[in-house]
Amino acid sequence: MPSEWASPRIPSPRVGDEIVVAGEFLHTDAPNRVVCWFDPGGFDAYRTTPALPVDTAPGATPKQVAELGGAKGEVARFGSRRLKPSPADGAVGSPPRGGAGALVTDAFDLTECVTQLVVHHDGCGRSRECFRVLHDERGLSCHFLVDVDGRVFQTLDVAERAWHATDANDVSIGVELASLGAFREPQDVETTPFDVSDTDNVKEHRDFKRGIVNGHLLVQLNFTDKQYDALARLYATLLRRFPKLKLAYPIEESSADDKKKAFATALDGDVGVSRDAYPDVDTDKLTDARRRDFAGALGHFHVQSNKVDPGPAFDWKRLIAETRTALAANGADAS
Repeated sequence: MPSEWASPRIPSPRVGDEIVVAGEFLHTDAPNRVVCWFDPGGFDAYRTTPALPVDTAPGATPKQVAELGGAKGEVARFGSRRLKPSPADGAVGSPPRGGAGALVTDAFDLTECVTQLVVHHDGCGRSRECFRVLHDERGLSCHFLVDVDGRVFQTLDVAERAWHATDANDVSIGVELASLGAFREPQDVETTPFDVSDTDNVKEHRDFKRGIVNGHLLVQLNFTDKQYDALARLYATLLRRFPKLKLAYPIEESSADDKKKAFATALDGDVGVSRDAYPDVDTDKLTDARRRDFAGALGHFHVQSNKVDPGPAFDWKRLIAETRTALAANGADAS
């Protein structure tokens, strides 16, 4: 799929911590190198190869389906963002799908469009395998992949509509965290790639975390410190660039008022509020109305009831606290 964002003008010198937003290179202060799709060793979601069966490939055009049927063809792995129609248009808006808005064609449109950061786990364990599965097998895409060592891979310009979270794709930026996945108990215990019989470690959350997401009891290996650091710096960079994206996660609506107040105070920039005082994350899919109006970071499971990622091991409170630190280091606030 041809795109004006596929071949940005690369700055010289280049520090190596930059991400690309509408052709602009933005510094993230990432401790590890950011590898973009055009870099050696990068993962290029602009490629239309390998060919996929066009009758099931998300990026197949009607013409390809008519001409090729179940045969394989080269297809796109991403699309074009659309703005939400204004209330004056009388349309439902998108997302959820309704009246289609105008295409996002420039950096100004993109600024108006982005309100959410959707966090996934890849279930593959390594970003290279994640990209292979998304791109080569499923015909999908995600803007960023964060490996276990904290390396960030950018596969597309943020201006593109990556295919990672169904109805949230128009307004969101997607991030896949390398992880072996979250496993249901007791159904999947025998197939987990790690030993969940070490009950002391599970209980103390040193290696594993148990929790309920979208009604499923799950066990999952913890994410790495380097992944949290990289994600927080990436989130902080995106917050500085996109004013409609907020520092927040969906909280349990039944949370005590004092926790809600502490959370609001922290998000307003009060660094004296401990993350232990934050309310818990909502662990169920959001209603369409709530998700549509939400601005901030959320999980894939908040978007779709059949998803559980990033899983119970993901520490939402830590993400907010470390992102606040990253913002403060650059003299920015969280509002």
